[in-house]
Amino acid sequence: MSMQLFPTLIGLVLLLFFSGCCLAAAACTHYNAALLPLPMLCGSVVVLYIAGLLNVLHIGLFLVAGGLLATGVYCGVRAGLRAMREAAGSAGFLLFLCGSACIWILFAVRQPLFTQWDEFTAWGLAPKMVVERGAFYVADPVNLKASFTYPATSLVTFLFQPFGRWAEWACLAALDTLALACVAGLHLWRRNTLLSIG
Repeated sequence: MSMQLFPTLIGLVLLLFFSGCCLAAAACTHYNAALLPLPMLCGSVVVLYIAGLLNVLHIGLFLVAGGLLATGVYCGVRAGLRAMREAAGSAGFLLFLCGSACIWILFAVRQPLFTQWDEFTAWGLAPKMVVERGAFYVADPVNLKASFTYPATSLVTFLFQPFGRWAEWACLAALDTLALACVAGLHLWRRNTLLSIG
């Protein structure tokens, strides 16, 4: 099974773009960079959700990209290269970035499918419809099989597959990226807890 180059490159470029914006924001605000991927992903999904309710999901995507770019440029210029290098030394942030990149590459090579796990088969229809149609699955007049699915998983998938080219493995990689954002923050919290106990 050959590696799908386009979804892989798009996923990795978007991951690097998102991580760079998180890093610039961390350097500017002096927060640990491990704390920022999760709230920035969640904020992006909230903007997409509002845009989806108005049936302008692609405009919401441009707003998210523009907001992240503006944040990254402003914070990066204000903080400077030295502060960004220091922020990049966060173990939790490196876990998020390197772990996510490894997952994207591994899944691009292995290409796992929803049909290999029964519990993914049903809810996997919703992200597919959102990615292919650029609208929430309930906007589909024919197929409402996935209407029980929460929109956040579909929107995280849409964030990393913005051009309508659906790949099941890329959906799983996007959701694992979200999971690693949670792990990165948890890693920092656990380390700080152990330090305070010690």
